[in-house]
Amino acid sequence: MTTTRSARFLTGLLLLLMAAPAGAGSETPPEGPPWVRELAAAQTEALKRGVPIFVYLTKTYCPHCVKLEKEVLGQEGIAPIYEKAVWLYVFRDFSKSEDDRAAERVALRLGFSSYPQHHLLHPVTLERIATPSRSIQGFLDTFARADVGEIGTVEAPGAIAAAEARAAALETKRSVKAALRALDEDADIVVRFRALQVLAEKKPVEVVKRAEALMGIPNDLLRYEVCATLKAHGDAAAAPVLEATVRAPENSLNPNVLRIRAVQALAECGTADSIAVI
Repeated sequence: MTTTRSARFLTGLLLLLMAAPAGAGSETPPEGPPWVRELAAAQTEALKRGVPIFVYLTKTYCPHCVKLEKEVLGQEGIAPIYEKAVWLYVFRDFSKSEDDRAAERVALRLGFSSYPQHHLLHPVTLERIATPSRSIQGFLDTFARADVGEIGTVEAPGAIAAAEARAAALETKRSVKAALRALDEDADIVVRFRALQVLAEKKPVEVVKRAEALMGIPNDLLRYEVCATLKAHGDAAAAPVLEATVRAPENSLNPNVLRIRAVQALAECGTADSIAVI
């Protein structure tokens, strides 16, 4: 009987998955806004016009994304703000295709680890300057208040392209020496993340030694990677910074997940004192 019920449950689950609506995450942006699909193109246009970038990060099977698209992004009510920003659509399907890897790099660069994400970014620094509430009026009000100030002449898109070339070289060559130099000296977050991945694989002790500094970087995806390395290779010396993260996961867009990752690492390299923190 138990086997039969389990089979029925699994069959029903498979049918539900097969019947999932196409709208549960689509590579096609919602109709309306003049979407751009590449960060460099969005940044170039935003700098030219002196407006912010509105970034929308979505993925396959994201009910909250579908709701946002139906109730706000696909509505004519936001048409008056189309020209107030450059609209960047970033879609992840986790296929590791070239398009998906490009979207992954954008998410990493912006520190996004949950979905959906919808923010106004400064066109030079790509820092978040505002996040509208998920309503038409919320978008109208937030866009009306957004101000990027004086921009001047900058080479931001070129700097990102150069950084991505350095990151690609790290992935290809996987040199420990180059990874150490990049992790310690490169200012670009994508380059540092790729360096961290190389060291986590080839010389994790170097990640452990730098745990305190790395956990202070305000990028969730990078800190997740540090926690995973500490979980596999950490020692008691890393416990204090993990305990601090569990107490107060600062500058995080996904603090509960960051706490979970830190707790998982503490389970392997914490001390008796870590129990009280957990």
